[in-house]
Parts: sequence; structure tokens; C-alpha cells
Amino acid sequence: MRQAAYHSRARSQIAANIYEMDEHFLRVTYSAILSFGLQKWRPDVLGNFGSAYNQVHELIAIKTFQTIAISHAYSRLSPNLVNLANHKLLSRFYRNYVYSYIYKLAKKEMKAAGSVKKGIRDTNTYKRRKETAEERTEFLRSEGYRSRVIALSEEVECHSDDEPSFDANGNPILDAAGNPVYSISIYAKSARNPHITEFFRAVDAARAQVKAATKKRRHIALPRTRVPSNLESDISQRFPVGVPLDWFEPNYFNALPAALRANYTDAGIALPLAEDISLDNNDYKTLKKTPFMKKYGNKVKERYHLPSEEELAQMDKSGDGTSSDEDDMDV
Repeated sequence: MRQAAYHSRARSQIAANIYEMDEHFLRVTYSAILSFGLQKWRPDVLGNFGSAYNQVHELIAIKTFQTIAISHAYSRLSPNLVNLANHKLLSRFYRNYVYSYIYKLAKKEMKAAGSVKKGIRDTNTYKRRKETAEERTEFLRSEGYRSRVIALSEEVECHSDDEPSFDANGNPILDAAGNPVYSISIYAKSARNPHITEFFRAVDAARAQVKAATKKRRHIALPRTRVPSNLESDISQRFPVGVPLDWFEPNYFNALPAALRANYTDAGIALPLAEDISLDNNDYKTLKKTPFMKKYGNKVKERYHLPSEEELAQMDKSGDGTSSDEDDMDV
């Protein structure tokens, strides 16, 4: 039972909350379901909530919730137990959840099989990416990095997507000994400079070191592994907007249409070239913009082909629907 919850905890917040509960309370719930002759708790969300079948499910849900809540099983969630005995109110909450929220999910799944699972996966993936962005950014601030470096991490789009490692059937991937391998698979991000990716990995290693030394572990951390074949996430197509220029891999950036490259004409440079960084040479962290650009930044910027002033001027004219090119005029 516990392993099943662990298997699914990366899939939804509900599963994660179940995982945090004492197994005794889970057994109380399953025992109540079995006592009514049911093998699973599966209300007919598309049917009448007043049917005998659905009434039994509602009774099980409310009674087990009351029994478990009064035993402080949900204390981690800090619930308000003032209305715990108000059956009418709990019934309204239950019916709203089952016959509105779950009902809509069921209808969505009927229209497109697998859409609900994909939606939950994408939402959780984006949430983890957002948390990664916030944690990396906070760490860079705490380490005293300049704003130009912090800008590498502030936007969610700066970071890779990931997802729990399960096979095509939703089962955990097994190791050579047949044991489940629970991990978070990190997708490739071809637009991002490998130098920046290595920088983020170093940041993550330092963050992990700080956590291990200063914080108690409340949850089992899922190890992160790279997805083979450099697969890209299908929900990570958007470029970051206010990112430094060297976030981009130079060849990738230079191959972009001029209209896209024009969005980064004022972008700064965050890091020196990889060969200019070492344990004995990390003054870039605190250098102000002018000395940084003179010592490191200009050499980095030379690798990027930004649109010329003439190209930018022509883009502006094209955007206005006007043109002054004599070569385009019939004479």
C-alpha cells in the first residue's frame, strides 16, 4: 500500500498527501470500503448523486473523513475542524468535488483519452520547473551574485522540464535486480548554452550541500537523472524574455530568424567563457558591469550575431507597413 502511494506521489498533490498519512489511517479507509461490499471507491460521477450506489460512496467518504480527521491524521495540512460534525456542509463539499470537479475531468477524458493524465503531468512538470527557478534564484541571491547572473535563473523558461520516470504503461522503471527506480528525468534544452547548464548543475550541487548541512529532511527526495537521446519536452518551447544573451547556445541563437534575435539586442552577458572561470578566478561574481564587460563580457558577446542597425531599421519600417527601398520601386 505504501509503495503504491510512493509510486503515484509524483503524479498528483492528492497522492502526495496520501503518502504523508500514517498507514493505519489508510487501512481504516480501505476497511470501510470493503465493509460495504465494494472493491474500490468509485462513485458514478456521471450518474445521479442521489442513487443508492452513490449515496453509499458519499457516506463512506464523509464518515471516514470525520473519523480520521478527529484523530489528527490531517494535522500536516492544518485543517479547520470547527464544522467537522456538520454533515450537511461536508455533503455539499463532497458533491461539489465529485459531481463538479471530477465530473468535468471525466467528460474531458471521454472526449480525448489520456488528456486528464497528460494535463496533470504537464501541470506538475511546470510546477516543479517554477520551484526550481525560485530555489536557484534564491540561492544565487544568497551567494551574492550580481543581478546579471541572477537573471539567468529568474524566468521559469530558463530551466529544463522534468517528469517522473515511468514506462509507457505508467509502471515504475525497474533496475537490473527488478527493483523500482523512482527518479525525476530531466529533459534537454537545446536552446540553452551548455555552459549555463553546467553552471546550474554546480548551483544545484551547492544547494544540496547547504540543505544537507542545515535542514531536516521531511520527504524522500527523488533522484534526478538525464533523459537519454537528448529528448526535448513538448511543453517547453517558449524562450525566456529578459534573459542574458549568453543563456543561448551561440550557434542555436545565430540560426534564429532576425526577428527573434532582435528581441535580445539589449541583453547583457552573465558569465565569462568557461575557460575563463576557475577556483582561482571567480571575480566575475562581484565585478560591476563595465569592468566585467571589458575583462570577460565583450569576448562572449562576439560569438553572437545580433541584427545590424540597418536590419533593425528595416524591421521597424516593415512593421509600420512602409518601405523606402529604392530597389523595390518600379521606375
